[in-house]
Amino acid sequence: PLGDNFGWRTWDASTLAEEKTFFPMVRVVSEGYLSAMKVSLLAGQFFTQSDNASADRVAIVNQTLADRLWPNQEAVDQSLKTNGHAYRVVGVVKEARYFALEREAGTELYLPIRQMPSYNSVDLVVRARTSPTAVIPPLRQALRSVDPDLPTTQFRTMQQLVDKSTFSRRSVVLLLTGFAAFALILASLGVYATISYSVSQRRQEMGVRMALGATPQDLLHTVLRQAAKLAAIGLALGTVASWLVAKALGGLLYGVSAADLPTYATVLVLLAVFVTIASRGWMSSRP
Repeated sequence: PLGDNFGWRTWDASTLAEEKTFFPMVRVVSEGYLSAMKVSLLAGQFFTQSDNASADRVAIVNQTLADRLWPNQEAVDQSLKTNGHAYRVVGVVKEARYFALEREAGTELYLPIRQMPSYNSVDLVVRARTSPTAVIPPLRQALRSVDPDLPTTQFRTMQQLVDKSTFSRRSVVLLLTGFAAFALILASLGVYATISYSVSQRRQEMGVRMALGATPQDLLHTVLRQAAKLAAIGLALGTVASWLVAKALGGLLYGVSAADLPTYATVLVLLAVFVTIASRGWMSSRP
């Protein structure tokens, strides 16, 4: 995953003409790969050790490829052609994100490596209950017992593959986060300064109102209502503008949508708090 990708021309073998031709990403795997990667089996079965060079050629497809080759039909036991050979589908699995985390999965075709003995480009996937550092030494010993010349230095965790895949986008997002935090600070200070200045300009008015019998609570409610109206207009316009800009940045996000409600709610509450604090500032300097 998140590494090398290649595709083969593939079509439904039941049609005389190559009417439904696709180029799915091909994965040549052993019988334990899909289980190790926790790719869910939706129909049929996984590969077994008996799927070797002397057995009938078999394949596993993901749901997307199954739907495109055989819409509204069961994919198991269907026949497809790829790489010059016909394969019988023995299983259908859930989609996996092989290109990038933020990209939707496409069509995928899995072939058993035991039926392709000349295939010599292999990555070993290991799932363990212990830490990666504890797994590496016995894994090196096991590989050396098979072939002392096998490389045993390029071990990478799945998290490292994910980090490498998302490094450029994560850097951009971190940079944008810094600008966003700075913009939020400026906006908060600007709101505070504007509201506070507006209230301070009404000191004489506040004094007259108090002389006529208005209580501090009455004046505070009046100021808060007026400030709330202005803040509501500004927050509404800012929310719409932020949503439009966030949609343009949606391609940089994974695991969170451009319209993330907790983020919007946090910013709105923070700015509303600054408006309230600024509105109450007149009490400390009232005439």
